[in-house]
Amino acid sequence: MNRISLLQKLLLSFTTVLLLSCDKDFNTIGSDLVGEENYNIEKYVGQTLAAYNKATGGVQANNLPVNILGIMNNATFGETKAHFVTEVQLASAAPTIGEHPVIDSVWVYVPYFSTQTGTDENGVRLYELDSVYGKDAKFKLKVYESKYQLRTFDPNNGGAAQKYFTDEKNLVETNRGTQQLNNGPANQNNEFYFNNLETILYKLNADGDYLNSSGQVIDNDDIANRVVLERFTPGMWLDLDKTFFQNKILNATSDKLLNNNAFKEYFKGLYFQVEGIEGQASMAMLDFSKAKINIRYKADGTADPSSRVRKTLVLNLTGTNINFLESSYALPSESGEDRLYLKGGQGSISYIDLFNATELENLRAEVAAKKWLINEANLTFYVDKQAMQNVAYEPQRIYLYDIKNNKVLTDYNYDVTTNSMYPKLSKVLLGGLVERETTGDKKAIKYKIRLTQYVNNLVKKDSNNVRVGLVVMEDINNVQSAYFKTPFTMTDPKNASYNVKLLPVGSVVNPLGVVLHGTNSSDVDKRLKLEIYYTKPKE
Repeated sequence: MNRISLLQKLLLSFTTVLLLSCDKDFNTIGSDLVGEENYNIEKYVGQTLAAYNKATGGVQANNLPVNILGIMNNATFGETKAHFVTEVQLASAAPTIGEHPVIDSVWVYVPYFSTQTGTDENGVRLYELDSVYGKDAKFKLKVYESKYQLRTFDPNNGGAAQKYFTDEKNLVETNRGTQQLNNGPANQNNEFYFNNLETILYKLNADGDYLNSSGQVIDNDDIANRVVLERFTPGMWLDLDKTFFQNKILNATSDKLLNNNAFKEYFKGLYFQVEGIEGQASMAMLDFSKAKINIRYKADGTADPSSRVRKTLVLNLTGTNINFLESSYALPSESGEDRLYLKGGQGSISYIDLFNATELENLRAEVAAKKWLINEANLTFYVDKQAMQNVAYEPQRIYLYDIKNNKVLTDYNYDVTTNSMYPKLSKVLLGGLVERETTGDKKAIKYKIRLTQYVNNLVKKDSNNVRVGLVVMEDINNVQSAYFKTPFTMTDPKNASYNVKLLPVGSVVNPLGVVLHGTNSSDVDKRLKLEIYYTKPKE
C-alpha cells in the first residue's frame, strides 16, 4: 500500500489517540518536569551527524514473506523487472487419478491484496486493489516449467539452509522448458495487467451454455439468472496448457505422485517470467503461498467420455521459491552529505553515525554536569522533491536499525501502538511513516523517526554508539533479516572493523525508492538533522 486514504488517516489518528498513554513510556525521563518553573526546555542539534550510501548488490530472495512480480520504471531508479520461480506441491499425497482421465480445464490462481468496496446491480462484487503500482499498465507474462532443482539445504555449506539471491535468474533461465504454458487470452500473457474484477465460475452445460437454477439454457447477457458455482477475489488467473498437464500430471505413473518429495524431483516447479511493453510498467506484491493450480478432468468411466466422473486435482505453489530482480539502477553516490538514496529490493541503503567520539563524550559530560533530562530525540528526513517529481510511488515507511548487530533500536520495543485494521501502520510513535502534502498529488514531504530511548541510553548509560542503518520498509511488524550476497566491511566510531551480512527482509520485498536530503544539502532548511529536546534546571 503506497498512499494512505482518508479513512486510513482517521483510523491512524484514532489509534494514536487511543494509545496516547503509551507515549508516557517514551518520556518518563523528566517528563513530569516539562513546563515546571525551575526548568527550561531547550534543543540540542547534533554537530557531527554523518551519513553514507551503499548499494546492496544481490540480496537473499528465497522464501520471502511476500513477492513482487512485474515491471517498474522511472528516471530516478531505472527499470526493475521482478520474476518468480516456485516449487509446486500436491495438495494431497498419492491422489487417485482414476481411469481414462481427460482434462477439461487447468488454471492457476494467485489472489491479489484487495478490499471489497461494493456490489453492482448484477451481484458482481467490486474491489480496490492494494500494493499494485501502475494498475492500468500492461506487460508480457510467460509461464514455463522450471527444470532447476530448488534446494532446501545447501550441500556445500554443511547442510545449512540454502540461500538464493535476487541476481541469480540464470539458474532457472537456462534450465526451463521451452513451451509457454499460459496460452489463454491476451490479457493472461502478452497483454497481462492486474485486473480488479472478481472471477466467477458459473454453471454450464456440456456445450458451454449458461444455465439458470432450473437447468435451462439462458442468454449470455442474462447475468442475474446465472447459477454461481464459485467466486474468486481479484487475482492472477491464467489458463494453462491442457496437453502439458495431461501428460505431466494425469498420465504420470503413481510413483511420481506418491508424496511431495517424489513429486518435486519429477516436476520441479513453475517459472513466471516478465517482459516489458514499451511505455508501460506495472508491478504488484503477491502472496504466492495462497496460489493454487486447479486441474479439472473426467475419469473413471469407459472409453466413452459421457460416462466419466468430474474430478479436481489441486496443486499448491508452496515450497522453496525465489524472487529474481533485474535492475538498471546504479547508486549515484556513496556520500550522504548531499543526498541519501534508498531503494528496496536489489537497490541501496544508507547508514548513519549520530555522533563522533569527541562530540559524544562532550555531550555525556554536559548532560551529567548540567543535569539534562532528555525528553525526545528525532531524526528528520526531507524528501528531495525535484529528484522524486517523476516517481509515482514513494515508500510508505522508512526504518532505522542497528546495522552492526542487525537489531531493532530500543525505541522499537518501547512503542506498543498497534493498528488492527492496517497492521503496517502500527508503531506510530516510533515514526518513519511518510508525511504528505494535503492537496494535489499528495507527494511525500518528509519522514521522522524517534530515537529518544536510544539517545538517552547513549548519553546517560554509556551504551555503545553503534552505526545505524536506514532502509525502505514494507511491514514494520516483520523485522526478520535477509543476507547480502556480498557482505561488506564497516568501521565503527572506535575504529573497530566488522562485517555487515544482513539487512531487514522488509526492505527486500519493497520495490519502491526515495531520495532524501543529506547532512550537507544545499537546501539548509532540509538537511538531515538530529534534534534532541531536553530540560535542565534554571541557573
